[in-house]
Amino acid sequence: MLTPLERKPDLSLPPRIVAWRHEDNANAAKKQEVSVEQLRALGVELSHFPTTPDTLEERLELLSNHKGYVHRDMLILSHDTDVDGWLPRIWAEHMHPDDEIRYVLEGDAYMDVRDRDDNWVRFHLVPGILLVVPAGIYHRFKLTEGDYVKIVRLFKSKAGWISTNRSAESDQDQAHRTYLKMFPKNQSGCKDN
Repeated sequence: MLTPLERKPDLSLPPRIVAWRHEDNANAAKKQEVSVEQLRALGVELSHFPTTPDTLEERLELLSNHKGYVHRDMLILSHDTDVDGWLPRIWAEHMHPDDEIRYVLEGDAYMDVRDRDDNWVRFHLVPGILLVVPAGIYHRFKLTEGDYVKIVRLFKSKAGWISTNRSAESDQDQAHRTYLKMFPKNQSGCKDN
């Protein structure tokens, strides 16, 4: 009989999705949990997408065909290997004209999104999580203390990764204004009860 450490993980069981309100200062009060439903009210979709090395390509192809993703690539991030300067770019608050779709293969990271009150909501991305962040929402991405993540990025256009850093001008951007209309403030669900 195998011990728990020797068993392969059961990929049919979804990892627990953990999200909370986040403040940038280290003296912030205790974490206030944010539910998956509250994330959905912001347009953020997190789901468990189990794969194995043998089924990854086939599952990604089926997902791409079903959702209309036409391009994908793989990104491996760590401070030691960031020769292209991705980490500062993805940590800067930004948005995209298209949905941002990410699938975590290895390692882990944090994604922060702005709620409709302009506060940060942080969630922990772990292997097996498929993330969709809607076009026009401000967000940023950060490695955890583990300093490593391997992700597949999926795109609805061949243009790939296009971002706009937050500014007064970006607040007037069509993608951001459309986001605000699609996810009105009174429906964001992240307000304190």
